Amino acid sequence: MNRRPILKTVAAGGATAVLAGCIGGGDGGDGGNGDGNDGSSDGDDGSSDSGGGGATYDVGLVNPYSGDLAPFADRNDRGSDLALSEINNESVAGGKINKITADSETTSNAGVSASQKLVNQEGVDVLTGPCSSGVAVSIAESVTIPNEITHIMINSTAPGITDLEDNGYVLRSCPSDAFQGQALAQVVSDNDISSVSLIVVNNDYGQGLADAFQKRYKELGNTVETTIPAEQGRSSYSAQLNEADNPNSEGIVFIVYPQSFQTMIREAYQMGIQENYEIFGAESMVSDEVEQNVDPVAINGMKGTNPSPPIESEVYQTFAEEFQNEYDRQPTVWAAYAYDAYMMLGLAIHSAGEYSSDAVANAIYEISRPEGTEVSSIAEGKSELDAGNAINYQGASGNVNLDENGDPSGSYQHWEVIDGTFEMQGFVDTGQ
Repeated sequence: MNRRPILKTVAAGGATAVLAGCIGGGDGGDGGNGDGNDGSSDGDDGSSDSGGGGATYDVGLVNPYSGDLAPFADRNDRGSDLALSEINNESVAGGKINKITADSETTSNAGVSASQKLVNQEGVDVLTGPCSSGVAVSIAESVTIPNEITHIMINSTAPGITDLEDNGYVLRSCPSDAFQGQALAQVVSDNDISSVSLIVVNNDYGQGLADAFQKRYKELGNTVETTIPAEQGRSSYSAQLNEADNPNSEGIVFIVYPQSFQTMIREAYQMGIQENYEIFGAESMVSDEVEQNVDPVAINGMKGTNPSPPIESEVYQTFAEEFQNEYDRQPTVWAAYAYDAYMMLGLAIHSAGEYSSDAVANAIYEISRPEGTEVSSIAEGKSELDAGNAINYQGASGNVNLDENGDPSGSYQHWEVIDGTFEMQGFVDTGQ
C-alpha cells in the first residue's frame, strides 16, 4: 500500500545509514532538567508572535517535561528555540512560527491528551515531538493521523514507526533504530562478547531496537541468550537482573530509560553483576542525570552507542558555535534533531507559500531533495526558493534527505564510561 498518497514528489535518498569511521567527539552537556518549562505556555523563549504584522503559524511541541525521559525535554526546547530565532528573524512566507508546548509526562495517556489539546483547542496544523516512541505512536494513531495533522517526530526512533499507515503525515528528523541496532551489535561484537542477555524497556522503542540488535548480532555469529522486558518506573528490577544473570552470557545489554536505568545499575552493582559481565547500553541512558546520580564505580567501563551528527562538517560546527553562544554549553545530537525539524518546517512553509498541514507535508520532502541546491540557513533557502530553484537542506544532524517513509539516515558514535562520564570514542563502522 502506498503510504504517502498525498505527496506530489517524494525524495528517495537517505535510505541507508552512514556509519563511517571518524575522529571522536563529545556529546556535550545539553541534558538535565534545569530550564525546561512546565509545558503550559504558548510561545516560549524561541517562539514569537507576529510582531504587529504578518501571519503567525502555531506549531505544537509535545515534550516530556516530566517522567522517565524528562532529561531530554530541554534538548528539544534549546534546539527548536535556536531554529525559531533564525526563522522568525527572517520570517517565512511572510509570517513567524509560534511554538506551543505541552507535557507528555513520558506516558501515552498524557501524551495523547496533550496532543488533543494542541490540535483541538490551540488549532495547530503541525505537531512536533514527543520523545518516547511508544508515546509517539499512540499520538500518531489517536490524534495526528486521524486529524490529518503533519507530525514531525524528533526523538522517536523505533523501527516500527516506518511502517505506520499514516497517509503521508508522519515523518521524523531522527533516524530509525534499525540503523542503531546494527551499530550497537557491532560494538558488542567488536569487544569479543559472543553471548548476551538483553534488558529492554517494554515499549515500541525497546522492542524495536532490541529486534534490530538481535538480527545483526546473530548475523555476526553471536547469541542472544535471553530478552527480558522491563516496565518503566519500578522501585526494583532485581527479578530482571536475576534473569539476566545467565551463566551462558558474557555481557548484559541495557535498552532502557534514564530513571529506570539508575535503579537497575545500582541494584546490579549491589548484586556483583559488573564483576561477572561486560555491560553495554544504547543512547537512551546517556544523560547528565545518570552521571550525576550514579556512583561512577557502578558504570565505569560500560560501553554503547549514540546517534551523532557529523561533527567535522561546517554546518554542524556553525550550529555548535551558535548553540554554545546562546546556552553556554555544547549541544547533543537530540538538540540538533530538534533544530533540523524546525528548520525544515520553516523552509517547507516558505516553499509552499502558506501554512497548512497538507502544504507542509508536501513541501518538506521537496526541500530535502538531493537534487536541489544545498542550503543550511533560512536566508540561503529563501533566496533560492524565491528565485524558483529547488533546495536540499543540509542539517546540523547531517543530510536529512527524507526517504519515501519519512526517515532520514543516521550516523553513530560508540561511547565508554570513564570516571563516571559518558565519553564518545569515534564513529562506528558496521562494514556494510
